[in-house]
Amino acid sequence: KLITRWAPDATAKDDVVRWRIDRLGALKARARHAEVIRDYQTLTSEGVQLPTYALRWVAGSYLEQRQPEKTEPLYRQVLTAPDTDASYRVDDSTALFYALLESDKVEEARQVANNLAKE
Repeated sequence: KLITRWAPDATAKDDVVRWRIDRLGALKARARHAEVIRDYQTLTSEGVQLPTYALRWVAGSYLEQRQPEKTEPLYRQVLTAPDTDASYRVDDSTALFYALLESDKVEEARQVANNLAKE
């Protein structure tokens, strides 16, 4: 693996981190959600701040793994991030809605749905 070969090289650190983040997207696209979550946890334990687009992949993986309590704060972060892609707003809000429902937060889910309907 390229990542494994380059990881020990301190001069390639930033590139390796970017590759590891991009790998999250590849894993998500292949529905390998447990691996997305594992790699996300490893990255965050190393102090890596993920870009908003990558947080969306992680949030989706947590939702697929039926972990709405971890999904909710990530989608809230994605939705309020200054660099969020507005074209995903409906999808992100819908996913947040489902995470709230699965967490038995019906009133909060209703509010998300109402806000979405107003847009």
